[in-house]
Amino acid sequence: MGTLLAASVAGGGGARPLIGMAAFATGLALPFFLLALFPSYLKRLPRSGGWLARVKVIIGFVVLAASLKYVSSVDQVLQWGFLTRERFWRRGSCCSPCGAVPARFRAARWREAG
Repeated sequence: MGTLLAASVAGGGGARPLIGMAAFATGLALPFFLLALFPSYLKRLPRSGGWLARVKVIIGFVVLAASLKYVSSVDQVLQWGFLTRERFWRRGSCCSPCGAVPARFRAARWREAG
């Protein structure tokens, strides 16, 4: 999306930024449009509950891992030396921040279930 916005501001893209933004908007609006056309499908959607809380936590871990990746890229470009590869991966994935917190979450969930 950022590339499309930059191309539209630069003005040299022609119709490509317009087509790209229309495709992006269509992709975001399509589920809502289809549910408005066929409201009976709303009853088939799953209800929120405990499973949704677990999904939100897991997606939160994915977002945290992605943010660490982007921060480490900035760290490498600016040569701060704060987030080195050895700091995160020296002892294996279960000891790294991207592996230890989700592992503790899974262990807590297993104790609750069993």
